[in-house]
Amino acid sequence: MSTHRLTPYDTGDRLEPQLWPLGEDPDSYGRVDFDNDESATIFTAYVEREREGDGYAMQVAGMSEPLNLVVDGKGAWFPSPPSWSRA
Repeated sequence: MSTHRLTPYDTGDRLEPQLWPLGEDPDSYGRVDFDNDESATIFTAYVEREREGDGYAMQVAGMSEPLNLVVDGKGAWFPSPPSWSRA
């Protein structure tokens, strides 16, 4: 008898990435929905080259909850910090 181990996606500890299906619309390429353990999309993200200058821009759309963005160990809350603190 095999035992099914719950994944971080199953427990809600991690959002599960869902790649958008590729089609004829070039705007759908590279977009990823991040879904919670109830299969609800929390936000959609994609990265594209900056139109002017060097580098890339990460786009995050449709956020249903505040997002703590951590880049190289430093965090920033978007759109604003929550009213609670982490223990």
